[in-house]
Amino acid sequence: MNQPVLQFIGKITIKSLRDYILDAEHFTNRDTILLHPVNLRELAYEYRQTFQQPFPFPYLILNVLILEDPSGLVKVDRIGIVKEDVASKQKYFIKDFVDPSEVVYKCGYCGNLVRENGEPLDTLSHTRQRRILEQFDDKDTTVKYIHGYCHRSVSETEKGAEEMLRV
Repeated sequence: MNQPVLQFIGKITIKSLRDYILDAEHFTNRDTILLHPVNLRELAYEYRQTFQQPFPFPYLILNVLILEDPSGLVKVDRIGIVKEDVASKQKYFIKDFVDPSEVVYKCGYCGNLVRENGEPLDTLSHTRQRRILEQFDDKDTTVKYIHGYCHRSVSETEKGAEEMLRV
């Protein structure tokens, strides 16, 4: 993620963010607004009070992604603007950015989705790979079966059994 450009827009509300996006002619749907955690909580509370519904995540205003600042650079009552933030869009809007040529790794024993080295996937990576498999045919997606973390003891058991057979 690029460094955010910090701005002060006054009290941060749904309306003030919407007005800021509309007034700033240079915003695109590839930009992201970062908020301090306190301001994001206040925004979520305002949303729940106004619409009587849970705060959606990820949250978009006029197709601009609104996120909590992961770096801690954005101070309370300020916003951070990240231009051309394609990485965040890919992370939160997986369906729009999945690549059918991406290799999906599965455990050869049970079929669990795993990393290239057999280790477990984090939640976002697991969701991404599952959606790749759901969206594309087998001919479009490469699936490689490897020895997964979930069956590390299987190989040790097989080695032990082979050694016992030799004796």
